[in-house]
Amino acid sequence: MKRIHLIALFTLVGSFIMETYSQGCSDAGFCSISSLKTAHPDSLDFTYRNQFKLGGSIGKADHKIDVYSGYLEFSKNVDSCSSVEVKLSYITQRNSQTTSSGLSDLYLIGNWHIAKNLFFTSGFKMALTDGNDEIDGQILPMDFQHSLGTIDLILGFRYDIKGFQLYLAGQQPLNKSKNTFVTPNSGNYVDYQTTNKYKRKGDLLFRASYPIAAGSKITITPSLLPIYHIADDEYTDISGEQVFIKNSKGLTLNGNLFVDFELNRMNKITLSFAAPFVTRKVRPDGLTRKYVVGLDYGIRF
Repeated sequence: MKRIHLIALFTLVGSFIMETYSQGCSDAGFCSISSLKTAHPDSLDFTYRNQFKLGGSIGKADHKIDVYSGYLEFSKNVDSCSSVEVKLSYITQRNSQTTSSGLSDLYLIGNWHIAKNLFFTSGFKMALTDGNDEIDGQILPMDFQHSLGTIDLILGFRYDIKGFQLYLAGQQPLNKSKNTFVTPNSGNYVDYQTTNKYKRKGDLLFRASYPIAAGSKITITPSLLPIYHIADDEYTDISGEQVFIKNSKGLTLNGNLFVDFELNRMNKITLSFAAPFVTRKVRPDGLTRKYVVGLDYGIRF
């Protein structure tokens, strides 16, 4: 009964957040990696060594932008202690002024079971565009770029204790974006942040999840997700000077809810919800989400 009450409370709170908060998650990609998201109770079952997943999500961003994203992912258990993931993502961003679509990023991830309840993840996010796409000769602001245009290093840990899954991870860009957007004096993009030669700083992630069995086929996992942007981002102004974007560092605190439907031992569908409690004051990367609703399908073989 306590579990049912917890599920109901989290669902109601999540729904309230989605309706009332006007800013959202700022994540450069690592919180959507399978090994840093949630672990299904059968994740250590090696009957099937391969898994193929596809999924999509709908979100709302700043400047009344609707965001539609999708991905394909393949993972393989190399042995009882290690696995690899390859993920390809796609994104469409659209409002009344602009529509932009294209491939986003490629993730190459390795996972290791290094102790009884301890897991380690490392890998890279590889941009599939340079973050400097344009439409009709106009360089787009970051809010409409398909990718940040950076190569990022990702490191993370998961520790399981008393039913809780605790995650700690970091993502660090290894290069600058090649974006050359400068806020114009007039037109459609006067309210967007200048990001010429944009230098995005790294992020730290902590996630606390608690999977709850709701019958033999359904698992409900509420999750609390703080992401801390460790320093103010920078851009280069028209005089060639690097300028810090004040208040772009700081905390984003998100609530997540995952509902797994196990069709059988090989097939699973996951419905997910995410929305923010707290956000950074300034988010020049265009990654803000007021809410995100996602649907994924996975098959093991």
